[in-house]
Parts: sequence; C-alpha cells; structure tokens
Amino acid sequence: MKIQINNSKCKIFAPFGDILELRENPNFKLRHPGFFHAKRAGRISGGWDGWVRQITEAGMISTGLLPKLLAHLKEEGIEYTLVDNRIECKPSKKKIGKVGNLELRDYQLEAVESLLNNT
Repeated sequence: MKIQINNSKCKIFAPFGDILELRENPNFKLRHPGFFHAKRAGRISGGWDGWVRQITEAGMISTGLLPKLLAHLKEEGIEYTLVDNRIECKPSKKKIGKVGNLELRDYQLEAVESLLNNT
C-alpha cells in the first residue's frame, strides 16, 4: 500500500477491495446525526445507510486523519510507504496594519499574522 500525502488530502494507492474494506472499518465512518429522523420522516427511501465515510471510494482521506490511518495500518500489520508531496508554507515577512483604509485592532493584527504565518 502506498500513501501519497498532500497539504489537505492523502491518496491511498491499494487494490480497490482493500480501500472498500478500510471505508467500512468503524474507525473511518461516522453515523450521521440526522439519519434516524430523516428516515422516520420518509425523506430517505433506501440507498443510504446513514454512515458518513471518511475515505472515498477513490481512496482519498483528509491529511488530518493520517495519524489515525497510520495507527490502524500498524495495528493491522499492513505494510505501507509514504510519499510526502506537501508544500512547505513559509512565514510571511509582510506586516499588515490596514485593510483598505481601515486600521486593524491589536487582536485583529494578531489573527492576521497567525493566518499569514500558518500558526
């Protein structure tokens, strides 16, 4: 199994059956909170089982869930290789004091600097 890491998504390269097995694992699916009510109201006529899968059929998963995926693979004894294609975000040296002709307050400056410096 090969996992390609990007900044926001990871792509799992594995046989289709292995990806489907991962999708159905309880660690990677959540029950939708409104499923019961929608089903009782007759809004769902079949097809959807009420589970929201965190892994797509194409093998995509959020990068934030990568530690959970790697822990599961290690626990199951599945070998994998990682290919890290993330782009490093460098801190901005730019100072912002105004937005348009509006002067920012201290806490707003702190929020903008945090956003620009990716912290």
